Amino acid sequence: MKRVVFLLAVAGFVLGAWGCTKTSLPKSVSVEENGIEYYLETDRSSYRLGESVTILYRVTNKTDEVRDLGTVFNCEYCIRQLQITLDGREIWRTCRVPPPCGQKELRLNPHESWTYTEQWSMINDNGTLEPEDDFPIEDKGKYNVTGDLLGVKISLLIEIK
Repeated sequence: MKRVVFLLAVAGFVLGAWGCTKTSLPKSVSVEENGIEYYLETDRSSYRLGESVTILYRVTNKTDEVRDLGTVFNCEYCIRQLQITLDGREIWRTCRVPPPCGQKELRLNPHESWTYTEQWSMINDNGTLEPEDDFPIEDKGKYNVTGDLLGVKISLLIEIK
């Protein structure tokens, strides 16, 4: 009898741990183009309505040479573009109109990475710069998260329940 109870306890622990791990795994996608890896990750693949989504965007020079990627805006949140869409409708974007922050060359040394993390708090920015007309999303479904740097786009889907 003790053995059965022990086996049930172990099975419950394993299934519980598997269930927790299954929902907490990050979701990621990467693409390599001309020796540069573009990587996009969310902290999970599934969220409840109203939770925050942590988005990580990373660019890595996989070569042994210095690489000039091109001219970008000199303000951190406009260097790359992060965007959330649902059924082709834009919901949120990190940089709608670049401020007067100038431009710079994005250069990566061999095996160097540039990483950026952003939080999306499930807000629809209503396609404007003004936060006064922003509102929480209400639609559940599969949302497309896209990262774009110098025209190289990378996307993944997250589910909002």
